[in-house]
Amino acid sequence: MTTVGPALHRLRRAVREHLEGVTGLVVVACSGGPDSLALAAATAATGRAAGALVVDHGLQGESAAVAARAAQQCRSLGLDPVVVLRADVGSQGGPEAAARAARYEVLMAEAARLGAGAILLAHT
Repeated sequence: MTTVGPALHRLRRAVREHLEGVTGLVVVACSGGPDSLALAAATAATGRAAGALVVDHGLQGESAAVAARAAQQCRSLGLDPVVVLRADVGSQGGPEAAARAARYEVLMAEAARLGAGAILLAHT
């Protein structure tokens, strides 16, 4: 039996409060890291229509496998749809800024295509 700690209760409450008034599908940007997986789990626990968007930046040799693993973790949480997106990272502003700009671009485009009412992002 798994118990849910106070931090997860607070996160679930924060997600529910943040989404008050938001209609339609909610999507979580999930990298597979602990922060975005916690947000994905908390969002799935709200019981509302929720999916996940996983971005493969293609910057490392194993990036496609990492993205596939993150997508499977999101599916196991009950999120649907789960979409893996490929971002073409430029070089303007340095590697982190370029990756962030490319990520936000594909996230916004896919959320619009899905008709999502909100995109949730986590970052430690």
